[in-house]
Amino acid sequence: MATRSHVDVNERRLRPIYDCLDNGSNKEALREADKVLKKQKDFQCAKVLKCLALMRLGRSDDSQEFLKAVHDQQPCDEATLQAMAICYRECDRLDLLADAYCNASKKRPDSEEIMTALFMAYVRLGDYKRQQLTAMSLFKSKPKTPYYFWAIMSIVMQAHCDPKLSKTMYLPLAERMVVKHIKDGKVDSEAEVALYLIILEELGKYDEALCVLGGELGGKLVTELDMHIAKKLEYLTKMARWPELNVIYRKQLKKDNDSWFCYEGYFKSLFHLVDTGWTPANSELEYSLDEGECQADYTIEAAIEFINQAIADNQSSERPKRGPYLARLELYKQLKQKENTLYQSIGEVGIMLESYFDMFCRKQCCFRDLSQYVCLLDDTAKKQFLQCIGEKAKYGEWSTLPEFENMHHVQQHMTVLQLTRYCGLHTDLSHADKHLLVQHLYDAFEQAYKIRIAHVATDMQLIDNYAIIAVHLLMDIYCDTGDMTVVWRGIEILENVFRKAPTDFQVKLLLIKLYSELGAFGACADMYDRLEVKHLQQDTLGFMVCNDMTRYGHFGASCTFYDTTLRFFNHNIKEMLEYIISAYKYGSFTKVYEFVKFKEHLENSLNYGLAMVSRLLLDLTMDCDSHEKAEEDISAMHSIRGLYDADWEKMNDNRDLDIMVSYSDEYQKSSHKIAEASFKEEKAWLKVQSLSVRCLASAVMMSSDVPIPLNGCLGEDKDFTNEDVFESVTDNLESHLQICQTEFRQLMQFPINGPRHTKLKAFLDKKHGQVLINALRATLHIKKCQNNGIESEKLGEKFSHGTVDILKGNIENCLISWW
Repeated sequence: MATRSHVDVNERRLRPIYDCLDNGSNKEALREADKVLKKQKDFQCAKVLKCLALMRLGRSDDSQEFLKAVHDQQPCDEATLQAMAICYRECDRLDLLADAYCNASKKRPDSEEIMTALFMAYVRLGDYKRQQLTAMSLFKSKPKTPYYFWAIMSIVMQAHCDPKLSKTMYLPLAERMVVKHIKDGKVDSEAEVALYLIILEELGKYDEALCVLGGELGGKLVTELDMHIAKKLEYLTKMARWPELNVIYRKQLKKDNDSWFCYEGYFKSLFHLVDTGWTPANSELEYSLDEGECQADYTIEAAIEFINQAIADNQSSERPKRGPYLARLELYKQLKQKENTLYQSIGEVGIMLESYFDMFCRKQCCFRDLSQYVCLLDDTAKKQFLQCIGEKAKYGEWSTLPEFENMHHVQQHMTVLQLTRYCGLHTDLSHADKHLLVQHLYDAFEQAYKIRIAHVATDMQLIDNYAIIAVHLLMDIYCDTGDMTVVWRGIEILENVFRKAPTDFQVKLLLIKLYSELGAFGACADMYDRLEVKHLQQDTLGFMVCNDMTRYGHFGASCTFYDTTLRFFNHNIKEMLEYIISAYKYGSFTKVYEFVKFKEHLENSLNYGLAMVSRLLLDLTMDCDSHEKAEEDISAMHSIRGLYDADWEKMNDNRDLDIMVSYSDEYQKSSHKIAEASFKEEKAWLKVQSLSVRCLASAVMMSSDVPIPLNGCLGEDKDFTNEDVFESVTDNLESHLQICQTEFRQLMQFPINGPRHTKLKAFLDKKHGQVLINALRATLHIKKCQNNGIESEKLGEKFSHGTVDILKGNIENCLISWW
């Protein structure tokens, strides 16, 4: 009773401190903590709360000093530990948080709460081995199934991090542990069955996974709709059991003949059966069908009959679906690509395309659907097809403008216009004709705007595409002539459209591109703000403006933009840890796997690396007005490798380069190559910047007695001086620049709606890299002379190597281009 009374007193005394901290009154919280400590000077929880208040007041050094004192006392009461957890999370010292709970668990090994908190602390660190040991200790002291599966999930994550031992040690161990639990009859939740399936998938045991799906355990998978059929299709595809796949896809299409996913699977299984000459009679595979199930289609004739039957069934519907008609075109396309003459028995492709246009020309998806198959026509047939559908849409000649009757007529006219550009008929026009067509298209926009149906302000407008295609024509002229007046004309058109359609993101994206061509970054930034980019879009769309900021000298705006981007990445990477912890708590093991992969996806993002390195360079060049300030900033960056240590092989390109609409067949065909070339260039330029930051930082730290952390820069078996580290990173930069000089001698030309080139080519052509390397070598030489007490008589000769001439030539070129 006395103990409980003591606890109540402590809680009552701490309550005002908690209230002040929750309200953001940190000074008041500090005063309240001091009051409590005057009465109880050894009250650990009050001390930790005082540390938290000091930390939030910006007095980090004082806070860390008090916190270390409490940490050394190895507290084990939950209130103190929880307060310490808040402190360590805010100062990003998750290792000390795990250490605090580890010390507490040694004093109270029977405490389930402390052991659970220790497990979660290791989750935050990503220490999967200690997660496993802690979970097994928990299970032994408190034999609960969730703790057992925490250990199994920790083993699976070890397999994820160590591919070499995953299938030989970790995954077989995890499988044995699950099987043991199944035999004991203790597996009773959907999450545990889902984890078992993950293990079997990683081991490639798809037969066993199929047995689990069809057995008693599979009955527990009830949360996700159609999970059984989706998993079954996945496993059968992995095992190449094409007959069964064909039967299932055929069965699914009879239920829903508009499922494109099922059509793709159906065709894939069909052509595997045809190519291998499979028949039910010669099949060695055990192939049995339930009563009433359909047979597999293993001939082209059977597939054609099946598709034609789907079309016949669809024609009787009040609202015909697109799937069967597109499936017929897709089958025709694949047969023609495989040079199978049976494609002729499907029908005339021009007639099929016209029929599709007649049925679905009032839908906005009509262009996207037909653009996949107009390539089946030769040039003459394309013109005939466009002339035929143009007459139906009253399209007429390109130089004439029809009188629109309603929005359905506008949609028909738009589809014909989009297909005309996609087929390349605009490329044959002269510049004068293109200018005339631009004016006609803008007039069409104005006319269609008058008859548009009332719409919500946030809705996309079909008629905006007239202006977008007009600007694309102007960009064709600009690419041919370099005439900036057509860029101004494009901006004029888009700004007029933007006033009438302020929510069309395609108009905004195109305006950003055009303003960027003019070098008007202020307008670019304003339009980018109007896009209202949210959450993951900062990763996928940030490339639209980030390269132009420093290019045009807007360093202040660059700092703001990079800070916003880094806040998004850092916040989400930290928040992902909380999501992973919640997934463990609620037993959602499949989500643990997804969250960890997503966290790695963010950490290895190209845009994250660009934002981090660019911000570090801006810090070193703008904020450091003295050597002491530079040393202070660099010391806060933890280590030279820690400035930005990318795994270049795992780096991923999250940029959405297809966000801007394109009506060019050539761009569609080359978009993949453009993305690859751009990613390679961006990665090379990022590495140049990253190594430059390390060189600058290590140059500053050469004057300090504090050793530069190596972290694998050099061998760890010897003692290296700061000069050795500086020389090593300089060598790395010089080597990388030589590789870039070879690989990026000639750059691929990107279209106006594609990505922009980095500054790498100019950096190499103007020999800025050589100047930087010479300056770094001179710095190292001066330091060595200083250490050895030798005067540098040949320093000027070493530094020159053409450096002065390079700088003089660059300055003269700048002055010539300016005047």
